[in-house]
Amino acid sequence: WLKFAVHPFRPLPLMAVAAPQHAEMAAHALVVVPSSGQFVLTAAETVGLDRPEVSEGVLDPHIAALLESMQRPLRPQCPSREVSLVSFNMLLRAFDQKHYYPKVSPLFRSWPWRKEQLVACLRGVDADLFCMQEVQCCSFDEDFDWLASAGYSHVAPKDDSKGKRLDIAKCAILYKSDRMEKLWVEHRSRVVVTAFRLVSSDQVLYVASCHLEGHPSEAATRFTQIRHALDSIRKHQSKASIDPSGSCVIIAGDLNEGEDGAVCHSLRSGGLSPDFRAQTLPDVQLTKANYSHEHDFSDLYDPREAPFARRPGTFCAPPQQAEDVQSAPEALDFVFYTGRSLRPVAIRQPMTEEQEVAASRDGIPSRWHFSDHVPIGGVFELILGSTDVACDRSSIALV
Repeated sequence: WLKFAVHPFRPLPLMAVAAPQHAEMAAHALVVVPSSGQFVLTAAETVGLDRPEVSEGVLDPHIAALLESMQRPLRPQCPSREVSLVSFNMLLRAFDQKHYYPKVSPLFRSWPWRKEQLVACLRGVDADLFCMQEVQCCSFDEDFDWLASAGYSHVAPKDDSKGKRLDIAKCAILYKSDRMEKLWVEHRSRVVVTAFRLVSSDQVLYVASCHLEGHPSEAATRFTQIRHALDSIRKHQSKASIDPSGSCVIIAGDLNEGEDGAVCHSLRSGGLSPDFRAQTLPDVQLTKANYSHEHDFSDLYDPREAPFARRPGTFCAPPQQAEDVQSAPEALDFVFYTGRSLRPVAIRQPMTEEQEVAASRDGIPSRWHFSDHVPIGGVFELILGSTDVACDRSSIALV
């Protein structure tokens, strides 16, 4: 039995032919779906009759609701004194050529399908800034050819392989060109750091999009990567005569470690000492000398403060093997902001309850989401120079 996937944003009645005796061929079958007003061929998918996603050309309402909810907007209510930022590891374009996540079907690995989902998601969220990770360098202009029409400019990913690796993916930043002006950019191996001038207030906002070293044993490397990013900001502030204690800084991205790691600890605590030990590497010294920075970073998703009773998951990869048990979502993505200069007024819920249940069952990518991470972020009020810098987190909107 062949069930065919209908384009999620333009569901139209379609036709597909498959006989039961040809079920083994269904994974390689092709159906026609509308895309950007035209018809294109895409891989079909076999699904069980007990969990139909498509019926007579109409996307199952439950799957459609999960997909639509991922596109919920995160816009400032008062643009003159607020800015919205989202961090998102989009899963590289070349995922369809990789061996990991073998349970994900060819349809949901294919870039044409995933690009349409990506564009719809980012357009729907409509943040002022997107800190993106795993953005493929060689195809950036093609993959993000829609940015200008949506009002965005960009800090493109930098290919430090000099064209030797076509699938290399790096960090990028997308920003609304009518809301901010790019002043300075520095590309590092795992971080891109940018300074913006906010048009509405003339204030300078530093933003770092991070995708730190992924190997579990490389905690010292991850700490060094974030330390170098902060050092770069400090050098630019010194050159531009900007007081670090009163500047606006947001560090966001896929840190590839949990809240108990050295990166979160150093951001939250103002530095790191040689005595610090990560729970996963109790015998490894991560820094030989005391390190400190001037920023008073707060953790946007701190589970010790409202509106969260626990840290929400942001990553939920499907099992690598068919016999493996699906794990619950875990937190690898973070947003840190300077609390003396920025105050959160809204926080994006990484997953709704329904999405978390679905991800915990099957993992992501899936029928309703195109990456193994989900977007996170918030809306921040600019409070530099304000006499009211207190943050009542119980009043923060959860969106």
